[in-house]
Amino acid sequence: MSLRILGGQAKGLEIQVPKADMIRPTSVLLRRKLFDSYQNLEDYSFIDLCAGTGAMGLEALSRKAYSAWFYEKNSKVFNILKHNIEAYRSRVKSEQVIHIFKQDFTGFFPIQSNQDKRLILYFDPPYEQKQLYEQLALLTQDLKGNIELWVESDRQKGFKQEELELLFPSPRKVFTQGTSYLSIIDKG
Repeated sequence: MSLRILGGQAKGLEIQVPKADMIRPTSVLLRRKLFDSYQNLEDYSFIDLCAGTGAMGLEALSRKAYSAWFYEKNSKVFNILKHNIEAYRSRVKSEQVIHIFKQDFTGFFPIQSNQDKRLILYFDPPYEQKQLYEQLALLTQDLKGNIELWVESDRQKGFKQEELELLFPSPRKVFTQGTSYLSIIDKG
């Protein structure tokens, strides 16, 4: 199975996906809905807290995000992520800052927002691991500034939307595809 970058500088770039059920990439239709709303990310830095293949962060970079940070703790998936980032760098020659870390998302906190750039924290863990969502809610509860939290879940396998809103109240926008959904929460 493979994915492709949907738009921007690296449109069409093939993204490798691990075999078996090691990860569950964000569906193409949900990615398209989201990135149709975010055509240009020039003033953003993107942090993928459960990177997997890196498709979301690479899509953000392709749409001119200033930087991307990828966190992935699984060794096999991490190697595929590295390959995908190298393929992106080979295709798009730019000054974008890309960092990759073989660790879980908690290694990123605490953070401070850069006043010059908006920051997107993207979170898409295994849906059934609800404790990870709760952990993120605790880690981000006091964040302020130019920060958007993008949180993906599934009404059947993870949190129902109203349950997730107890952890991350007042989403500005919610994108849905099938039973999956992605909430955009402003932290500023």
